[in-house]
Amino acid sequence: MTIGLRTNRNPFYDGVYLFDVIAFHSGKQTAGQCLGVGRLRFYTETTTES
Repeated sequence: MTIGLRTNRNPFYDGVYLFDVIAFHSGKQTAGQCLGVGRLRFYTETTTES
């Protein structure tokens, strides 16, 4: 299984962002199954001027 994420914008603050990954069956109201924790890390862009 492959899951793709599409971004709107990066967070304002850099750091590590954690989120739960939960799968749902395609049937009627079903309980979700937790697959684990996802992690995204954002860095502040640094520029050096000479």
